[in-house]
Amino acid sequence: MIRHVVLFEVKPEISSTELNSIFEELMLWKTTIKGILSIACGKCNYHKNKKIKTFTHGFSIDFKDELSFKNFFDDRETHSVKDKLINIVVNGYDGIFGFEFEKFE
Repeated sequence: MIRHVVLFEVKPEISSTELNSIFEELMLWKTTIKGILSIACGKCNYHKNKKIKTFTHGFSIDFKDELSFKNFFDDRETHSVKDKLINIVVNGYDGIFGFEFEKFE
């Protein structure tokens, strides 16, 4: 299993309705893209004693395997949602922080 994590800061002028619409589209990927096991998304909540609070929102996607993860990046179905996300993020594509890790067993 591979977990893909994406963190970002939403532009202050973006409405919660617009953000929620993007998250709803993103959540549909679980039913339309082969190899996605689960998706979670929402607002970042920091521990009260943490001083760095750069990111406001994020999502994670669990993929069955490396092939499913690779196919996700090539899947044209995801491009419109990815473009919408880039447009609401402070600094666009450069404002997105993503990483992956494999499940420890």
